[in-house]
Amino acid sequence: MIKITEKSFDLEEEYSQIKSFKNGAYSFFLGTVRESMNDKEKIESIFLECYEKLALKQLNDIRNTAIKNWNLNDCLIIHRIGKLFIGEKIVLVLTTSPHRENAIRSCEFIIDN
Repeated sequence: MIKITEKSFDLEEEYSQIKSFKNGAYSFFLGTVRESMNDKEKIESIFLECYEKLALKQLNDIRNTAIKNWNLNDCLIIHRIGKLFIGEKIVLVLTTSPHRENAIRSCEFIIDN
């Protein structure tokens, strides 16, 4: 599942949507807005935008590659857009697999790409 949204999300709710007894491992990355851009310049908020049709295609390609290469049972990617303030969630990547190594490595692959 892939979502691009202006709305915040709840970790427990998202986890419950892909929870399964087939999984032995869940790995997730949560990105949030930090208080500075370069550890010097303080900020109050950021504004994120995208060309949604292209972003969905690229995220779907990345997701499909991860599922194939790491034999995942499922993968969830949520990316926020719009005005976000310090501490707010920006991105969530959640991968599921029978084994932890696949879940962890695929999660890292997704966030790096």
